Amino acid sequence: MSNNFLKQFKLACKIWLVAVIANAFLAVSFMSIINGNWYPWQQLGLVLLVGGIFSIPCMIAVLIIIALMAKRVNGMRLFWSVAAGGLTVTVMAYTTFMNLVGGNNRELKYLLLAAILAAMVSVTTFYRSLFKWGRDFNSI
Repeated sequence: MSNNFLKQFKLACKIWLVAVIANAFLAVSFMSIINGNWYPWQQLGLVLLVGGIFSIPCMIAVLIIIALMAKRVNGMRLFWSVAAGGLTVTVMAYTTFMNLVGGNNRELKYLLLAAILAAMVSVTTFYRSLFKWGRDFNSI
């Protein structure tokens, strides 16, 4: 296993971890606002666990995108590819989650907004690291 792949794996794990934490806090915040009480904050650990489990495919997709495109495309294209791929898999993970819990509940639809915002926060947090993996980084 090459050193570059391990660095790419570490970057994908960081992006995933920030997304899971941001998703948990955003989801609990939205549920608190909708319900008008602070009860959902007691469920933060459960939200972190469920969010982490359902978002593992997102981390794998981000890793595959980074591994396949690094050093082949410029940094901006890599950034947008990771963002688009991450958002696509995020919506797929949300759809899977909603199908498993029987999601016609209006309150649960705000979880998609939380997941999308968390995905964008995590990718933009590491934009500089993604740019470094692009082929044009040393020529800027």
